[in-house]
Amino acid sequence: MPDTVYGSCKHALSVLLQSFATSAGLSAGWGRVFFLYGPNEHPQRLVSSVILSLLGDSAAKCSHGRQVRDYLHVQDVADGLVALLDSDVSGAVNVSSGQATSLRDIVLTIGRLLGRPEHIQLGAIPARANDAPLVVGDNSRLVGELGWKQKYDLEAGLLQTIEWWKRRR
Repeated sequence: MPDTVYGSCKHALSVLLQSFATSAGLSAGWGRVFFLYGPNEHPQRLVSSVILSLLGDSAAKCSHGRQVRDYLHVQDVADGLVALLDSDVSGAVNVSSGQATSLRDIVLTIGRLLGRPEHIQLGAIPARANDAPLVVGDNSRLVGELGWKQKYDLEAGLLQTIEWWKRRR
């Protein structure tokens, strides 16, 4: 069960949607997007903020980085949502990579790709008090029922995102 107001509202909306769809004889797929990154990401989100700090030759101040997340490139997220929209699948479908990656590994990979690993400062800022240690999605419905395939592995997606930010600076 959700432990935030935001999560509770999303859950309530999904219950209402399923109820309405059942009574109207419709299918209603609910795409549950996990952590995404890529072009057009807000500059203060993790991946973009680290990239921008390093491109500006500044320190990338991060938490300890032991949190484990499920990150997926925005193009893969879009492809997953389109596959869901084009289907008759009902219920929740996790739009996720299904892969556990520590935030530490993500930021260190960005540092390596930009040739500035010494500018990564793990532990420089506190982690949020209510930060869950592990958030990873089971994407078996997305893969099995919808035939979705991930196009960007993490390193390729980070490299593409770095190049996107370079073109905008």
